[in-house]
Amino acid sequence: RSISQTSANLSWANPGGATSWEIVVQTAGSAIPTGSGVQTNVNTNYPATGLTSGTNYQFYVRANCDNGTFSAWAGPFLFSTAANYCGGNHFYDTGGATGTYNNSANVTTVICPDTPGDQVTVIFNSFNLESSYDFLKIYDGNSATGTLLGNFTGATIPPSFTSSAVNGCLTFVFTSDTSITSTGWDATIICGPPPTCPKPTAVNITNIGQNGATINWTETGTATTWEVLILPAGSTVPLPSATGIITTSNNYIAAGLTSATSYDVYVRAICSPSDISFWSNKTTFTTLIANDECINAVNVPVNTTTTCSLVTPGSVLGATASTQANTCGGTDDDDVWFKFTATSSLHTISLLNITGSTIDLYHVLYSGSCGTLTQLYCSDNENSTASNLTIGQVCYIRVYTYSGTGNQTTTF
Repeated sequence: RSISQTSANLSWANPGGATSWEIVVQTAGSAIPTGSGVQTNVNTNYPATGLTSGTNYQFYVRANCDNGTFSAWAGPFLFSTAANYCGGNHFYDTGGATGTYNNSANVTTVICPDTPGDQVTVIFNSFNLESSYDFLKIYDGNSATGTLLGNFTGATIPPSFTSSAVNGCLTFVFTSDTSITSTGWDATIICGPPPTCPKPTAVNITNIGQNGATINWTETGTATTWEVLILPAGSTVPLPSATGIITTSNNYIAAGLTSATSYDVYVRAICSPSDISFWSNKTTFTTLIANDECINAVNVPVNTTTTCSLVTPGSVLGATASTQANTCGGTDDDDVWFKFTATSSLHTISLLNITGSTIDLYHVLYSGSCGTLTQLYCSDNENSTASNLTIGQVCYIRVYTYSGTGNQTTTF
């Protein structure tokens, strides 16, 4: 079969010596034909035309046995038209838009602009490969002998790339090992003249608080106006049609954010109303949680019986290290604070329903006040017993993940 973006030459065997057939070409997954097809007298290189690029098709064929009788439909026989990336077709791994990619893959895809002088830009919308075993390499130019722009694995979405080669092409080499696959990638391809308004780089987040943060970036051209887009973390990569907040300061202060929430940030330069850059590569940050410091400890109600009918939810998402002394184990770089008032000399502390990136939590009990805390004990167990307390005494509970790995998402 010879296949292009909009046509395909189809062939089939002729074991019965027929001289006429009917053929039906349809999108993959369609039901077996119930009516008649298109009559043809050729069974080699039948021209199927008017097809859509980057689409999976199937065809059925049946022999004309004369006198108005036909054989049973044979098929479906599958084929796919070539993708027109510059025309809007997305660039996928070998599993396509919805499937998983193949094991033992070694596939090279070269994407070039249709118009000489244009450049290819790739923008990844999603990305998930088996980490450290399956890889996508991106080269500048029309072969893998060009400059290696990046080698990517795992679930972190790669940055966007624009070809700087004379031919304007990008080359993608995908390899996978013999076991374990994943959902692969979905990428948008843009073909156009070299950008005259370069996108900002080095987007950085500082002064992160519970409800705001400062966003700054490096302007690589001459723009003095920019557009900032803040999205919930994990959102789809924005299209050129997406709109954000216009600013004339590259030290933008974002306000009105939600505590303990992760956000994705993109920035683009506005060189003129008709000349706007691509969106920058994504930067992600998490606002601080409300009880990140001892002074903002969440009050925990005390149960009157051993049944935990009163519980208080907790999370370490957005938590940072506190300055209070701690001689216990683990790494308290994501501690959160709670407090309770003793109603007995003996209380049980339980961390329940632990889920998220790790379930290994540590907690420390203190007495006193935030400025002059006295450490009472440490507990690596989710349950501990505080004894010798004085009724009316305020105690503080410091909870953190045992691991020093950052950006933990544990809830309890």
